[in-house]
Amino acid sequence: MTDVEMAEAGQELPQFPTVHILQVVKDAQQQHGLRHGDYARYRKYSAAKLERMRKALKFTNQHNCQKKRKAKFVKKWLTEEALVDAQFLNFGIFETERRYASAMIEKMTLEDNPEKLRKRFSMINNLKKAVLHANNLENIVVSSARCDAPTKLEAQAYAAWMRGMCAFESRDWQKASEALKLARNVYDKLAEATNNTTLATLYKGRCREIQPQLRLCEFNIAESPEAVGTMSELMELRMQMGADDSSVDKLISEMRSTATGAEVVTIEWGGMKSTVEDEKAKQCLQGWKQSEAELKQCQTPKEKMALYEKATADTRDAIDRLSDTIRRKNADNADTTVLQSIKAYLDFLKMSGTASRYLAIIENTKSDKKNKPQDMLRLYDSVIEIYKEVSETPGAEYDKSLENYSWQKTQFPSFSAFL
Repeated sequence: MTDVEMAEAGQELPQFPTVHILQVVKDAQQQHGLRHGDYARYRKYSAAKLERMRKALKFTNQHNCQKKRKAKFVKKWLTEEALVDAQFLNFGIFETERRYASAMIEKMTLEDNPEKLRKRFSMINNLKKAVLHANNLENIVVSSARCDAPTKLEAQAYAAWMRGMCAFESRDWQKASEALKLARNVYDKLAEATNNTTLATLYKGRCREIQPQLRLCEFNIAESPEAVGTMSELMELRMQMGADDSSVDKLISEMRSTATGAEVVTIEWGGMKSTVEDEKAKQCLQGWKQSEAELKQCQTPKEKMALYEKATADTRDAIDRLSDTIRRKNADNADTTVLQSIKAYLDFLKMSGTASRYLAIIENTKSDKKNKPQDMLRLYDSVIEIYKEVSETPGAEYDKSLENYSWQKTQFPSFSAFL
């Protein structure tokens, strides 16, 4: 007797086997591109899988033909009435994944040029469509008597996670925090309830993925960044979420500007004292000043590496901006002596920070049992080259404190010979 005949006879339909949504998603991601971060490949796979399933299950989209008009496309949505087989749940899963992959492609484009507002709008729209499909899947699964409790919990957690990701990228920190907490709590319960170690590992892994984003939401929701943590925690978050996440960098900048206030910034370089008026250069110098205190809070070499990486990146941006200003002033035959002095000082800070970052990498490499002497030697060679450049920076001859760099420049080659 078929399901339709059983339903017409008033008999209770048999339950579907448990659908582990997170496992389905993770397996597809690992096998089709996301092991290497290739979202374009994953999006193509999701679209192709949807097309294959629609043909195999005879659940194709339709075109309404109208006289003297172009046929109108009508999408065939998954509904509770159409849910006659557990395989139909894959429509909701991979419709969501296709939209999510498209959003991540746009996000990667934004990393190269954060000013592309159209790309950002496109990313948010794709995430909203992913949320639409995830919510539809959740509603169908929860209301269906044929889906068991684990499947319903997985659908709720998956939809909550997708809502959280959409709110997170939209910078709606409160909604993101609530949705991600719900997803984490459900996955925690699933990890405790299952006897399958593979599933438990997947659930716990998703909880670990959610934690840095939740912490960042807490930082942004708080009235002041100091109310919820220290700079070292922010640096740790930056490492966990990746250096390309601008939300952490923005919060770090806000925390630094709050600490430094609107003070006058002056430097002494090349035998002259200069007041820094360029806003970008001023923020950069304030950042370096604040970094001295933040370095004392760092407990591991990796935290120091993240701190130096952020500071040197900000310095490069400030140097580029000053270089543009100097070019414009040279075209107008204006005096650029002060700007040249500030730029030389920023060059010195950039090189000094890069060398310190390499030394932090060396410190971190020493703790690794699998480190190779040739790796250490390359890092020391890089430090030596930077110290040579520091001593050749315009204006460096006037600064007696740089004699330490000359000493290190001669000592490091001797030290590296023992590696």
